[in-house]
Amino acid sequence: MNRASHSADAINAVLFERYLDVLLRHPLRKIAQSEEPGILSGVFLPVADDAYLQSKMRVMLVGQEPKSWGAGLHTLAEGFSPTALRAYVHSQMEAYRKFAPTPSGRSRFRQFHDRLHARLAVHVGPVRNAILWSNLLCMSRKRASPRAALEIERIAALSRALLDVQFEILQPQLVVFTTGSGYDLFLKQQIGEYDTLPGLKPKQYWPFIARHPQFQAWRVRHPRRLTRDIRNELLDSISAVAHLRAQEQTADRRAGAD
Repeated sequence: MNRASHSADAINAVLFERYLDVLLRHPLRKIAQSEEPGILSGVFLPVADDAYLQSKMRVMLVGQEPKSWGAGLHTLAEGFSPTALRAYVHSQMEAYRKFAPTPSGRSRFRQFHDRLHARLAVHVGPVRNAILWSNLLCMSRKRASPRAALEIERIAALSRALLDVQFEILQPQLVVFTTGSGYDLFLKQQIGEYDTLPGLKPKQYWPFIARHPQFQAWRVRHPRRLTRDIRNELLDSISAVAHLRAQEQTADRRAGAD
């Protein structure tokens, strides 16, 4: 899909149908019923902003998991139907739409989102949502990592499928994973084939290129544990790559005009 020629409404309509398809293919009821009500968060379903779609550089910031999110899965498990699922997907996307533009407050992750946006201001749209925020795992357990969940394998598979949809539809060029080395198993399952780039610092800083789909990426610690040195190295590297990509795009446009 050529996302440049579509509005956010059109892209989000496609995301809605693809999210729905993924959720229909995964055992949501089994996941929900594996824990007591309120233990698992709702499913995290991002939407795209026009600022992202109109940016010269498409950038995604991927965190670990949402602390809490919308309506929990038990709302579906107690009365599952295709109609109820469509309403659930709509409400979860709407939760993102309402929350994403709010101030970052005390969240270190959202403060980092602001910092990343400021550093790439000349390459992306004028608001924070120009850098699309997602999560590697689509739900939390007790407002923290779902790694201890009884159905973590199914949660991870669902998360991979949802993030695959986002990568396919939104076509990011640069992706920052602030997930830390403790999530590398899930990250490597997500990206499949990759090539590590120079500059690797084990457990701290991992620059790489994902092959299918292709994008340049960095994995660092979560912002609450990110050191200033690694943060600066990361921002310098992203800025340099974005600048180089912008120069290449300009050169391609000029060549096409000749």
